[in-house]
Amino acid sequence: MNIYDLTNYVNLDVDDVYEVLDIARWFNKGIANYNLIPPLTKYPSIALTESGYNATLLPDDDNFLLGVMLPFINNAIMGQDAALNEKQLYLQEYLMNAREYKKIYPIPVNYIVDSFNQDLDTYRIGQNVFVSDMRYSPMQGDWSNASNYLEVKDPEEE
Repeated sequence: MNIYDLTNYVNLDVDDVYEVLDIARWFNKGIANYNLIPPLTKYPSIALTESGYNATLLPDDDNFLLGVMLPFINNAIMGQDAALNEKQLYLQEYLMNAREYKKIYPIPVNYIVDSFNQDLDTYRIGQNVFVSDMRYSPMQGDWSNASNYLEVKDPEEE
């Protein structure tokens, strides 16, 4: 899906007609909020310039765009004329849906902020659930609380 299709969906749902540039700005705000939901991610926003925008960076997932971003944009537009408590309800609804989506949808490793471990897929035990390989100490070299997970094997040992 491209930004033009997303704009058409938004214009079908809200009362007014918005330009693509306005939707791109709302999309960027939604992506910024989505990236801050744990686990932290770095999904790209649409590059806005004075001459326009570069819409080629939209995520290539219609479920994400229609299930997470479209409701955020619609709620943000409707929230412009709403009272403060209604705006908070809109944002709370978005955050709840975005958290659920982020939990069940596998995040590509290149979008995870804390992806210093290049063999991260080796330690994936579920969607967005990883077992630490324990090469890095969480507390200044104190390994007294470290655990071994014997069921996770290095693929090179097989």
